[in-house]
Amino acid sequence: MGAEIHDADRPASGTRSEPLSRGELRLPFGDHRLAPIAGYDVAEPCVKILTDPAPHISEPYDLNSPELKDMHGFAEDYAAVLGRPVTYVPEDVETWNEPYADTALATLPHTAEHLKT
Repeated sequence: MGAEIHDADRPASGTRSEPLSRGELRLPFGDHRLAPIAGYDVAEPCVKILTDPAPHISEPYDLNSPELKDMHGFAEDYAAVLGRPVTYVPEDVETWNEPYADTALATLPHTAEHLKT
């Protein structure tokens, strides 16, 4: 799979991106598997629904990535794009929250709370 990292997918300025520069993807996800979707992939169906809502009433939409993987898989994607090794390092939630959600995102409390849940 030719993974691409878009600006919207990169850590925001002022966040804990230093570990990634050292080849570490430090997140509190353990061995959970995710199928996240990029924000720009949500935009197309949203525009269709907002511009012509009638055909979409009561219709379900699966807004997930087609690929379910754990953080080790995401580290492999980063490594492929960056051209250097990247390893997933699981952190417990409290260790991750303090420097990242609580400190780096202090000016964005809604975003910080969202990331903590």
